[in-house]
Amino acid sequence: MPASNRQARPSTAPRARGRINGKLIKHPPPQLGQRPKDTIQIGSSTPFISGLKRVQKQLKVCTRPFLTVQGLGKSIEKVLALGVKLMELDHVVEVRTSTLRVVDEFTEIINDECRNDVDNDDTEIMRAREVSKVELRVYV
Repeated sequence: MPASNRQARPSTAPRARGRINGKLIKHPPPQLGQRPKDTIQIGSSTPFISGLKRVQKQLKVCTRPFLTVQGLGKSIEKVLALGVKLMELDHVVEVRTSTLRVVDEFTEIINDECRNDVDNDDTEIMRAREVSKVELRVYV
């Protein structure tokens, strides 16, 4: 279709919140105490083979009947691929999904500078958002 015949589609869903003119500071999800040694966190920058080897090594020394592999946001696809690979290697894998609430901080920009004054709390806006989480239980 030629570019001249394309029409912009109007947004069907109204935005619930307005755009904030400022600098976004993403905070990591809260840690609920100390993570057990039988839990492996996979990040988006973790190489697939390294994650697989880490899981296999940890399965040999696991003290519980299962090993937990977790991933958030962008790393969900990698964690699920690890689960499929472990199933191909004859491990029993259980998949659980959930949602975590994380907080983002916005610092208002005034005159092309970020105001981050301690005295003025009105320039910081905190906003909660939800991040998807997947958890694999790999049984020994």
